Amino acid sequence: MALKLKKLSGQSDADAQPRPDPAELLKAVREADPTSPPARVQPKAKSDPIVEVPAVDVPADLVKPPEDPQVGLNVRVRLSTSSAIEAEAARRGITMKVLIMSVLRDSGIEVAEADLRDRSAKSRKGAPRTTA
Repeated sequence: MALKLKKLSGQSDADAQPRPDPAELLKAVREADPTSPPARVQPKAKSDPIVEVPAVDVPADLVKPPEDPQVGLNVRVRLSTSSAIEAEAARRGITMKVLIMSVLRDSGIEVAEADLRDRSAKSRKGAPRTTA
């Protein structure tokens, strides 16, 4: 079902602006934000051409590196193992997570620097963050 729009009072057909060319619109967008991904404009009618807009080379200083998202890691261990990790972490004054990540790093596993920081609620309230 197509809707017909009413003309605003005082507006004539001569006042109507022609539709802008899609390629010109995309060019304006590229100039405003060169980090926008390439676009493909689909034609409204089968007879209209498909407009391809090529990708633009973006200076490296404008490109953000991909984010390394956090994911959950849940490991089930014996109570005695958990108690030993907890006791060692308390002895060092760090969290269990920081202790485990430090041991993994020391064994040669690549561990993100952010995973070696204490992000517990206590540390976020102003206490200095501990790294191992």
